[in-house]
Amino acid sequence: MSAEAKELPAMAANRRRRGLRRPLLLPGASPLRSVIENAKVELIPMKSLERAISELAPASHISMTCSPAKTIETTLDETAALVAAGHSVTPHISARMVQTHDHLRQILDRLAVIGTREIFVVGGDADPPGCFFDAIEFIAALIALDERERAPSSTTLATRRTLTLTPSSPMSSSTMRCMSNRK
Repeated sequence: MSAEAKELPAMAANRRRRGLRRPLLLPGASPLRSVIENAKVELIPMKSLERAISELAPASHISMTCSPAKTIETTLDETAALVAAGHSVTPHISARMVQTHDHLRQILDRLAVIGTREIFVVGGDADPPGCFFDAIEFIAALIALDERERAPSSTTLATRRTLTLTPSSPMSSSTMRCMSNRK
């Protein structure tokens, strides 16, 4: 075995422990300053999540993934904690991890409680898949749910929620803004 191969595990361990010893940006103007300052950081709900959160700048823009090894509820729990800490969070919702239309309703209710105004919808790779095949089916179900809730009804008019859904593209992985207002 070469000396190089023996050093790799030690280098990997050092890489995991190290933190930044200087600010990310040097003082003064920079063409990349606004790109770096406004970058969205992707986090994955895994064992290393706490360490990653501890290294975030205040009021960071975060994209929280939805891992098939965890649940959508885990993603929403982490999203709620990060929003409460002052971050702007876009949770990923894996369409194939949504089990039923009632589960979809629970997710939407939770997003409203958290105050999330944007979600990132992916088809996902849950096995076995839930009730949606891809992001497009999921978004169509959201739109249908929104249309049903907007329909006038004497029993639900006072408590219905209004959702404005705008898919950014017709691809199977898309970003969707979700604005919720209680009436």
